[in-house]
Amino acid sequence: MLGKITRFLVFLDDLAEVLVLHVLFSRKNWKKTTLALVTIACALYSGAWSSWTVSGDTWAQRGYEALLHGNNSQAITCLEKAVEKAPDRALYHQRLGLAFLEDAENERALKELQTAYKLSPSRTTLFYIGCTYQNMKLHDVAIGVFNQVRSCGSKEANLAESASGYEPVAEAKIGECFIRKGDLDRAIDHLNRTVSLYPNYPHAYFYLGVAYWEKGNPDLGVEQFFKVIELYPQESAAYYNVACYYAIKGIPDLALVWLEKAFKAGFNQFSHMETDHDMDNVRDLAQYKSMVAKYKKELPHAK
Repeated sequence: MLGKITRFLVFLDDLAEVLVLHVLFSRKNWKKTTLALVTIACALYSGAWSSWTVSGDTWAQRGYEALLHGNNSQAITCLEKAVEKAPDRALYHQRLGLAFLEDAENERALKELQTAYKLSPSRTTLFYIGCTYQNMKLHDVAIGVFNQVRSCGSKEANLAESASGYEPVAEAKIGECFIRKGDLDRAIDHLNRTVSLYPNYPHAYFYLGVAYWEKGNPDLGVEQFFKVIELYPQESAAYYNVACYYAIKGIPDLALVWLEKAFKAGFNQFSHMETDHDMDNVRDLAQYKSMVAKYKKELPHAK
């Protein structure tokens, strides 16, 4: 089973050109070599000038598009240039912080997000700060931040957005924090209250399923994952967890059917699959091996 949703963007977003020069140096053709060197120098100068004249907004847009496509390294490069262009723009720092967060560079993420929050306090930035503390396993600190995110009467500086719409997101993350702390009973109570208050928010059901599963009740857990798929068919981790359910129940045919559905929805956590004991009953099957090999080639940014 996969116990967490791996993309931070999914919560709030249910929501550079590359020049490659190949130069063949040859003593027999020094004129062409010299011309090639001149061409490279001109291209580099032109590229540097182009980089200098590109606006911060353009770099930020390129970075955010890379982030949406899961290309974290490119996102970081572009967003760092955006921040360099306009260090007083909170949005640039926020998106750079998110890129670091997606890349598991928690200290750098926290620095950028705190800068963004100082420049322009917002619930979105505060939410990502909470996610960063959660990644750092500071779960009680994260819970405090998520409580601020969902609070209408926060004593913090006036936030750019109202609490409406952020409440189910923050409640689900608080439930996840209880899971990570090992307090499964509290997680189940909290998440059951959350789904009763916000019955259309899929990720509350996801973490409720995880809590039931880790508590030793996969039958109740899989019911929640089916609910996630009903509400949010794009959530590939839910399909994967259903596949795990059928695998541990000794129904390999259905496990493989749901595993392929997970891949088709974009599931790419192959390193997790290799060590996930829930997949032990199907991992040696020829159909499993061929399916994994196929989707490793097809899916972008396989992990």
